[in-house]
Amino acid sequence: AHRWGDLTNVLHEEPCAREGLLYGIGTGLGVGLLRFIRTGRGINAGNWAVGSFAVVAIVAKKLCHYQQKHQRAKTRTLLEMQSKVSARVKGFEPAPDANGSANGGSATQGEPEKSK
Repeated sequence: AHRWGDLTNVLHEEPCAREGLLYGIGTGLGVGLLRFIRTGRGINAGNWAVGSFAVVAIVAKKLCHYQQKHQRAKTRTLLEMQSKVSARVKGFEPAPDANGSANGGSATQGEPEKSK
């Protein structure tokens, strides 16, 4: 026998499950009610509700997975670009002047640099 906690664990651990179920439930309810109002037959409306719930829940979950996959790829690309730029910036150091300092030669030999 399954416990209620098992379902809540699945909803928290499985990515996109909650979103897919919420879209499916909302759509199934809407389609079922509209179908019942239009035809007045409860069994037929129930069939439409269950069918639309299943289709929308599956499509919403797959779409969510697709979006997450592309978001991860974009994030990976941005991180790679950031690490390349960061490596270039870290590798760039001003060349030392004739005195051996790397401050661009603003201080003359023997005199300390004036603070502002």
